[in-house]
Amino acid sequence: MLRILHAADAHLASPFALSDSRRRAALRAALRASFAALCRAAAEEKADIVLFAGDVYEADFLTADDADMILAGFSSIPCPVVVAPGNHDPAVPGSLWLRNDLPENVFVFREPTVSKFSFDALGADVYGYAMTGGTMETCPLDGFEMPDDGRIHLICAHADLGASRSPYAPITAEAVLRTGAVYAALGHIHNPAEPSFAPHGRQAAAESGCLMGRAPDEPGDKGVLLAVIDDGIVRTRKKVLGTVAFRVTELPLDGLTAEWQVEEALRRLLAAGQYTGSDLVRVRLTGHVPPELLLHTEALAAADCGCMALEIVNETSSEIPDELENDPAVRGVLYRRLADKLTSADEAERRVAQRALRYALAALAGDRPTD
Repeated sequence: MLRILHAADAHLASPFALSDSRRRAALRAALRASFAALCRAAAEEKADIVLFAGDVYEADFLTADDADMILAGFSSIPCPVVVAPGNHDPAVPGSLWLRNDLPENVFVFREPTVSKFSFDALGADVYGYAMTGGTMETCPLDGFEMPDDGRIHLICAHADLGASRSPYAPITAEAVLRTGAVYAALGHIHNPAEPSFAPHGRQAAAESGCLMGRAPDEPGDKGVLLAVIDDGIVRTRKKVLGTVAFRVTELPLDGLTAEWQVEEALRRLLAAGQYTGSDLVRVRLTGHVPPELLLHTEALAAADCGCMALEIVNETSSEIPDELENDPAVRGVLYRRLADKLTSADEAERRVAQRALRYALAALAGDRPTD
C-alpha cells in the first residue's frame, strides 16, 4: 500500500490586494494556517510521500519570513516531499527552489524536461519537471511513456489538465494516462473536476485544487487529495484543510417591490446558510425589479450573519415602463439618452445603463442613490 498526499496551488505570500487591511491580514494568517494544517496532515494521514504540484508560493511577493516558514513546514513532514515548480513559483535564478539549503526530505524538479526521483524504500519513482518561467506552451509529459521496470510510477507536475491549448503546459487526461503512470498529481486548476480514472481504477490523473480559496471565484471547501494505491487499485478522497472558505449564493428578487422585502429575504437566506466565522459570503442579487427600487448594497451587507465577511453584489435588471419612451419630462429625456445602451447586445453595458436609469429615476422621486 502506498499513501500519497497530493497538494498544489497554495499561493503562499499572496498579497490579497483587493481586500481592506484588516481582512488582508486575516486572510494571510488563514493561508499560513492552512499550510500548517497540510504539514500536520501528512503525519495524521500516515502519508508515505507528499507530491506538491506547483504554485507553492507567489514569487513576486515572497519574503524571507515566508521562505523560512515554507522550509520549516516541509522539514516537519516525516516523509519525502516532491515539488514541481509552477508558473507562480518557477525555478528561476533567485528562486527558493534553487537554494542549496533545502531540507533533506525535499526533492525539487529544476529543469523543464522530464526527470525522476527514485524512492527505493517505497518501490516508487516520481516523474516531473519544473516550469522555468511564467508560461509553458507544451507539456513535457505529452507523449512520454514510463519504463516497464516493475516500479510504481508517479507524476508530480504543474499542468493545465483537460486543455488542448493553454500557456500553462496543456495536456488531456487521456494523454496523462497513456504515460503509464499509476497516479498523476497535477496542479494549476483551482476549481478542478473529479479525478480521471483508467478502467478498473488502475490509474488516476487528478488536480488537487487550491489549498484555500482566495477570492469568490474560488468558492467552497478547499484542501488536498489523498490517494491510496493498494493491490493495483487507486482510490482518492478529498481532505478539507482551508481554514476559511468563500461561499457564493444567489438571491432572486423577482416580485419584490420594496427594500424592506429585500432585507427580509436576505435575512432568511443567511439564516438558512448557517454560515460561520470562517466563511466569506457573497450574495448575488438577481432577477427583475421595479426601476424605482434602489438597492443599497452597503447597507444590506451590514446584516449580521455570523460570517467573517458579507458582500452583496447587485446583478438585478429592471423592466422599463413603456410610457417613458414618449414622456416629455426629464424622465423621458433620460430614457431616450440611454435607449441605445439599454438595448445593447453587450450584457455588461446593458446592466450599467439599467442601473444608471434606475438611480436617476429614484433620485427624481426623492430617493438618495448611495449604492
